[in-house]
Amino acid sequence: MKRKRSHSLLQSFKYAFQGVWSLVKLERNYKIMLLGAVLASAMAMALRCSLVEWSVIALAVGACLAVESINTAVEVVVDFICPDDNQSAKLAKDISAAASLAVCLAAVVVGALIFLPKIAALL
Repeated sequence: MKRKRSHSLLQSFKYAFQGVWSLVKLERNYKIMLLGAVLASAMAMALRCSLVEWSVIALAVGACLAVESINTAVEVVVDFICPDDNQSAKLAKDISAAASLAVCLAAVVVGALIFLPKIAALL
């Protein structure tokens, strides 16, 4: 069965950017991750990272931002469906947060593997 499109590609992008703006306005962790992305980019420029290194950094940053977005969506839906304290709801939110933490820790490792040898070479 073919799915009927309800809006244009341009409208899809508009909705996506509204989601990003909501994350920036409302989510402290997303703001922290954006700051990390800016710092990683500044370090990559200052340390003259290769195209491959830039690509790995971009993938790590993108993964962090994407998983944090999904984590926030899970939390919003769980809070809507189950506004009262519920052990299953808490578990779903905790696991979603754990996924975000795991990806961000992996990104820190990626940053360390790329940046630390370059910094050490400057000393």
